[in-house]
Amino acid sequence: MLRTVPALVIVSLVLASGCATARSEAPSALPSAALTSGPCLPPGLSGAFFSWPVVGFRSVDVPLVDGKTIRGSWVLYRQGDSLVVALWGEKDLLALDPSPQTDTPFWIDTALVAADGKSVRAERGATCQWRRQGELHAAAATSAAVAVALQRR
Repeated sequence: MLRTVPALVIVSLVLASGCATARSEAPSALPSAALTSGPCLPPGLSGAFFSWPVVGFRSVDVPLVDGKTIRGSWVLYRQGDSLVVALWGEKDLLALDPSPQTDTPFWIDTALVAADGKSVRAERGATCQWRRQGELHAAAATSAAVAVALQRR
């Protein structure tokens, strides 16, 4: 019995040191299976940034279409020179900017965010309907132009 106690202590120390090493690895070295339980993301984006340090955080009021608000969070993730900004509305990921230091339009989940891009829908569709902010306005303008053209006929 006394011999098994030191063996258990040694095994525990080895396992603990292995876990500490795994936690210090870069986010890109984490297995992708460890990140599959997060929210769906725009095409081509990996959820690895969720394990990056949070270097900025603000509580915000997110407007709903009906004029009410919900609690939201603006979160800035950083790893080296890479930045990602996420806007959360309660538990939903509403918008994502994987390159906030550039003029590239950010992503909006149009299943959750209204066509104006400024409020959250009351009736939500299936999530994962990501569009770039510029595409959202272009699609709305195209829809409006088609509607006007059809009314003239």
